[in-house]
Amino acid sequence: MAAKRNDLRAELSRFERRLRDAWSMEVPCVPQHLQAYRQEWLNTLEQPSTEATSEEMYRAIRKADLILVSDFHPLRRSRTGLAEIIRQLPDDRGIILGLELLPHGTTLTVGEALRSADIQLVTGQTLLEAYAPALQALSQHRATIVGTWVDGNAHRRDEAAAKIWARIHRKPGRFRGIFHFGDWHLAADHLPARMEEIGTSPIVIHQSPEPIWERAGIAPSGNVFRIGEKHWAWLQTPPLGLWANHLQDLSKYEEENAGEAAEHLCESASEYLAETLRISAPSCRLTVVLKSGWQEFHRHLPRHLQTAFHLDAPPTIPVFHPRLPLMWSPGPPDLTHLIEGAAHCLNCSSSLHLEVGFKPELRRQVFRHLCAHLVNPFLAESSLKSLSEQLLPPAIAKQTCAKIDAISQSPNLWIGLTDTEEMLLLAYVGRLAGRKMAANRDLELKNLQQFPEAGTRGFDWDALMATILAA
Repeated sequence: MAAKRNDLRAELSRFERRLRDAWSMEVPCVPQHLQAYRQEWLNTLEQPSTEATSEEMYRAIRKADLILVSDFHPLRRSRTGLAEIIRQLPDDRGIILGLELLPHGTTLTVGEALRSADIQLVTGQTLLEAYAPALQALSQHRATIVGTWVDGNAHRRDEAAAKIWARIHRKPGRFRGIFHFGDWHLAADHLPARMEEIGTSPIVIHQSPEPIWERAGIAPSGNVFRIGEKHWAWLQTPPLGLWANHLQDLSKYEEENAGEAAEHLCESASEYLAETLRISAPSCRLTVVLKSGWQEFHRHLPRHLQTAFHLDAPPTIPVFHPRLPLMWSPGPPDLTHLIEGAAHCLNCSSSLHLEVGFKPELRRQVFRHLCAHLVNPFLAESSLKSLSEQLLPPAIAKQTCAKIDAISQSPNLWIGLTDTEEMLLLAYVGRLAGRKMAANRDLELKNLQQFPEAGTRGFDWDALMATILAA
């Protein structure tokens, strides 16, 4: 069994590499004036690393006067990761959050930041839009946000940040500093070196650095690595996710262009996924409808899903049409939803798209989530509560969540549900089963192939229900 599992992992590794090569070819080359700067970052990450635990990393963070956290600017996970780090900090002193993308000279309390919807980052996003999770985490502390962006080259921004911290840190122990800067700034000879020159040795957290993923492989045994004395690598988003976000970031300012970019990424992903699973090539192309098209998307849904979803209260996560190659998304899809979209195209290209009812939809959902978890082994689990809040208006979410929680472990009670209850049950159970199957060490290629390809009678329902109940 282990050999077959290794064969599947090898196939998935090839899929990941081919898709990453295809996506990365569409990104402009690193400008010549930044090549040496980037190389220093690569040199830092080429140092020997040892596997560690999240708790070891958090202990180092809690002891530190200064923490430098990397920011892959197009990736939202970079900011939610920052929020997780802030939540680990004790409330023993004030916090200064220095943001590379906030203009130099900007200083405000966390309360002011949470109340101000018009403070702009240099990317065009608002501070509140980009950093809401981090600001919410900071609200539990005595915190101040300072801008560090200055025009000029990357070295100049390193120097400007160090000067700001030097002024703040005249009384050691009074404040803890967190600086959120682009990946390459965190090379040992860049921002960390400038901070050490003024007398502070920082802890450095590299979020999802591609070179560490390269060494760890598609399914690392752990997601935290220590690099030397002060540097840590924290794996959350695979390299594919970085490239997907980077490509979509190039066209994010026009919703139509953003939708087309997502469709293009999903098209190549579905083609390579079909080849990897050795099933028929997709005969359709996913259409991505973004936020403003919710009412149009809602009209295309089957009647029972029109009832389940509220026209005036769109979800906050993507939704797939059950049988058409159509997805609505409140923003540019991340890697998880692009891979789910690729799997959805395979479902829509098979006879499964003709089938209606609870069981066919459960198969479609499990297959989508299974593929997503195989590509990202650290994909976070969705709780029933958070899922209900993402899919339903607050007035309905709590009641529906309670009903599904009460019956989720008893399939004999999965009858007579309202359209809203059935929608939430399928979404929840599909995610649970996909995650559970992806973690199964005996998973084989044929187990994935049967989802879109096996007929109604040929599908192993007993095995799937056993997986669901185990999950």
